[in-house]
Parts: sequence; structure tokens; C-alpha cells
Amino acid sequence: MVSIQKLLSERGKRYGEFWEVAVAYDSLRESINVDHLPSTHRVAIDMIFLKVARIICGDYNYKDNWDDIAGYATLVSNILKEGE
Repeated sequence: MVSIQKLLSERGKRYGEFWEVAVAYDSLRESINVDHLPSTHRVAIDMIFLKVARIICGDYNYKDNWDDIAGYATLVSNILKEGE
């Protein structure tokens, strides 16, 4: 079983220090107002901002972050298709 400290250390190497990611995310989140959007859109944008913050602060070649961004965008796209 992996200790919490080891897990946090591994994640810090992959994504950057937690505080750095938090500052980057906050900067992105404060740059636009998404309060008027449906919750599905707001959550997708928030998750995309988190992934972008991790890319900026950590391993920008980590493919999973890029795939996750595409995934969140696809989730909203699928919702929009259902409404057509």
C-alpha cells in the first residue's frame, strides 16, 4: 500500500506543487464568469481549467491531461447533441 506522503510526492512531480496548481487554477477561474452557464458546462470548464493548471505547473507532455480536456469537452458536446 502506498503511503499518502509517497502518493503526494509522485503527484507533485507529475502535476506540480499543489499550491502552484491552485494559484494557476484560481487565476483561470477568476478570469471569466461562468455563473450564468448550466451546471454541466460550469463543471466541465472548471475541470478543464484544473487540467490546464496542471499542464502549466507540471508535466506538459502528460497525455492524460490532454485526453481529459478532450473528454470534458466531449461530455458537453454530447449534451448539446441530445438537445438538437
